Amino acid sequence: MIVTEKEVSRRLPQFIAGKKPLDVREAMRLVEQGQASLFDVRSPGEFDEDHIPASENVPVLSDDERKTVGTLHKLSTKVEARQVGAALIAKRIASHLDTRFAPSDVERLKIIYCARGGLRSHSLAMILNLIGYDATTIEGGYKSYRSFVKEELESLPTRFKFNVISGLTGTRKTETLLKLGRDHGQQIIDLEQMANHRGSVLGSMSEPQPSQKLFETRIVHTLKSFDPTKPVWIEAESSKVGNLLVPRMLWQCAMLRSNNVYELVASLEDRVNYLLDEYKSWQWQPSQLKEALGTLDVICGKARVADWQRQVDSGDLKGLVTSLLVDHYDVRYRKSKTSQAVHPKAVQVKDLIDEVVLRRSE
Repeated sequence: MIVTEKEVSRRLPQFIAGKKPLDVREAMRLVEQGQASLFDVRSPGEFDEDHIPASENVPVLSDDERKTVGTLHKLSTKVEARQVGAALIAKRIASHLDTRFAPSDVERLKIIYCARGGLRSHSLAMILNLIGYDATTIEGGYKSYRSFVKEELESLPTRFKFNVISGLTGTRKTETLLKLGRDHGQQIIDLEQMANHRGSVLGSMSEPQPSQKLFETRIVHTLKSFDPTKPVWIEAESSKVGNLLVPRMLWQCAMLRSNNVYELVASLEDRVNYLLDEYKSWQWQPSQLKEALGTLDVICGKARVADWQRQVDSGDLKGLVTSLLVDHYDVRYRKSKTSQAVHPKAVQVKDLIDEVVLRRSE
C-alpha cells in the first residue's frame, strides 16, 4: 500500500517525540522572549521574498532543487518525486547538522517552519528530536504566518493615533521624521526606508525594493513594537511608495483620518539647495538620471521631459531641480491637498521639534 502525502503529513508529528506543532503566535512569543530559536527551511528564494522576523534560513532544498521536485510532482509519480525530494533533503540536513547546530545548544527549543508546515519542516524537526535536540514545528508554516500579517494589517493601525508630517518636496520631511525618533524618543514609522525608496522619481535607493509581503511584514512588526497610548509619527505618502502599496488600513488611518497633520514650510531656494545636496550622487549618473526622468513623460508630457533631459546634458542641475519642483511636484502636492479632510498646520521644522520637546516636558 502506498501511503499518500496527506497521510504522511498527518502521521509525521507522531515521530517527533510527541511534539505538537505550535500556533504561529505562540512560536513568535517564545522567540521574542528568548526561549527558542526559529529556523526557516524553505529555499533561499522563498526566504528572501518574506519570512518571520528573527528566523534563520536553513534551507533543506535549494531553489533549483525545489523546482526539480515540483516538476517531478507534475510529470512523474508522487512516489518518485517524494523519493528524489527525500534524498535531497537528507543530504542537506546532514550538511546542516555539521555546520548549523551545536551539541552545546541541545536543550534550547528549535522551532522549524516551511511553506505549509509539512514535509520539509517535519523532516528536520524529526531528525533533531531523534538526536536529542528539543524541536517542534509551526502549525501551517509560513502560510499561517502570512494570515497573521494580513489580520494585523487590518487591526493594528486602528489602535494608534497618527501624527502626519506633510509638505512640499524638499521641506525635509524624512529628515524631520528621523530626528523625532532618533533625538526625541518618538515612535516613528519610516515607510520609505521600509520600502527602500524615497517616494519620488529620483527616489530609488541602492538596494532593490523588497517584495510586497516583506514590506508588510516590516510594517506589522514595527507597529507591534509600539505603545498604543503614544502617538506614531509618519510621513505623508501617496498610496504607493515606489512600486509597493501602502496597506489599505494604515493609509486610511494615517493619511485620511488623522486630525494631526503638520505641513513643513521652506522657501523654494532652500528646497532646491537641500535636494541638490541630498541627491548629489545624480551628478555623476547623467544617463540614469535621464532614464528616470523619462518615466514622467506620460504625466508631464514628452516636450517638458525633453527640456529636463537637456538640462542634464548641459549640467544645469539647479535649473532642473527648480523646474521639477515648480512644474511637477508642487502641482501634484497642491492637487492632493484638495482631498484632505483636515487642514494641516503650517510649521517650520524647528518649531515642530520645539513643540514636541515642550510636550514631552509637560
